[in-house]
Amino acid sequence: MEACELCSKTNFDCELRYPQAKRSKPSSMSSSPTPSILDYDRIYANAMKNSKNKYQFITTSHPLAPLFSNDSFLALSDGELFNLFFPWRDLFLPQREQYARPLNVDQELLEYVEMKGAFKKAPYQTQRKLVQLYLDNLYPLYPVVDRDIINHLDETPPLLLNAMMMCGVRYDTDLDPDEIRSTAEQLRRKCELLKLCELNKITLIQGFLLMSNQEEAPTGPQVAREYVSRACILIIDLGLHNNAAKNQLSKFASNSPDHSTGSIYFRLSYKVSLLTRLFWTSFCLDRVLCSTSSATMIYSKLDLAVDIFRLDDFDGNLADYEIFMRWYKICDLLERVLVSRYRPPGNRSLDHNLERDIVTLCHQDTESEVGDVIGKAYVCFLKTFSAYCAIMFLRSKVDFICLLEDEIKGQEPVVSDSPLTDNKMYHLSCVSRTIVEQSKGPQVQHIISIHAVLHVIVLLHLEIEARQQVQVPNGSQDPLALLGYKKEMFNDCLRFLERNSKKWFFSAACYHLCEELVSTPAKKIKSSQDLLALLFGNE
Repeated sequence: MEACELCSKTNFDCELRYPQAKRSKPSSMSSSPTPSILDYDRIYANAMKNSKNKYQFITTSHPLAPLFSNDSFLALSDGELFNLFFPWRDLFLPQREQYARPLNVDQELLEYVEMKGAFKKAPYQTQRKLVQLYLDNLYPLYPVVDRDIINHLDETPPLLLNAMMMCGVRYDTDLDPDEIRSTAEQLRRKCELLKLCELNKITLIQGFLLMSNQEEAPTGPQVAREYVSRACILIIDLGLHNNAAKNQLSKFASNSPDHSTGSIYFRLSYKVSLLTRLFWTSFCLDRVLCSTSSATMIYSKLDLAVDIFRLDDFDGNLADYEIFMRWYKICDLLERVLVSRYRPPGNRSLDHNLERDIVTLCHQDTESEVGDVIGKAYVCFLKTFSAYCAIMFLRSKVDFICLLEDEIKGQEPVVSDSPLTDNKMYHLSCVSRTIVEQSKGPQVQHIISIHAVLHVIVLLHLEIEARQQVQVPNGSQDPLALLGYKKEMFNDCLRFLERNSKKWFFSAACYHLCEELVSTPAKKIKSSQDLLALLFGNE
């Protein structure tokens, strides 16, 4: 170990080799004294004495809001008259220092993290290469830093640096394919250690959002969901989800530290545009991971009071803005699908325009509109994501009989107010073909692409099995030709999973599953009638 080299040269036994023994001794390095639980008992009393600590809270549930507002009654019913809103925030907490090795973290914890090698940096060339790969490929979906961070890597917090490197690993063509997943997972585990010593909430938000891109092992989706949830909670804690906080940001539009501002110090260290991007990135990932991890959303739109992002928030970078704007619109539509089809029965929303909006989205010609601006990889990705949104709606409408419907070339869909419901298999075939076609092009490394292909492959498998079990009526399309076409699509999906098995655990695991499906004899599909017989039938 490098940590033991000094001890070896001086003939001392390195105590870091024995973490348990080390922890049993008092630390030889002085750290900031741990505050007593009683030290902050007078925080509000002292704040009341300071006339500078007067703010204006409006329409908030906190009992102290009227006392700490310039206009006490505006914090009560008067605020309703003017339709104003400013929620309570603990603006009296001790200041949160800009990133440095935190002195008020337990010293033995720091020593443990250092002993594990978490603070050890990769060679500068490796850092720069992997961060640049993240900026060149994945940044538009995760714009959690400024693009010029590539010129300030020496000043970048270790947590954020390793998280960016982790996002760039899957694009590293110099790395052996068999090493990609293990390298990304090593960087994520290093981030897990570094977050224990990170006190800056903005850095934690940035790190958590980037770490959510890594899904390794069966627990990967739940871990990614946890990262996004923690980022959302921190964003809410900092008040970045409402315009009141944004207005406060504009009052302190400075990039130079000013320790006199106390707990709002973090706002002076980050541009308003970055904080805006952080919120909307967390919003989109909250919706996407709700779908991919089968969880619930953290943000409710009814609790938000924040303006939509603008081109200026992306520092005028048109490509980043166009990609993120389309990513956001599809995420917003995905939310409508989830709340109308995947909430518990009785809690689902009634969305009369949803089906028409999904059809419009899927027919949008992204390539001709902005293809030259955003590039081929993101054209493929956005088409895949749009089709994924449609398939998430359609799969909740498909039954055994639908799977047996014939596909007729040149068939026109029935015009109605419910185009997806009335033309289920027509649109399902269209979006499935779209996903398969886009899977053959350049890829953006995001788990949503794996999920989209898997939805197609599962539905194809069910359709193939259903057609093999049921005799198709005379006069319909040649069943052998149709089955051959479906199996070819199935094999295209299988090849996609195999190509991505070196980068994604979920792709590798599902590839082996699908191989097992192909190699084992066909089994009778369990329908809802079988389930009813199991539940209510008499043996």
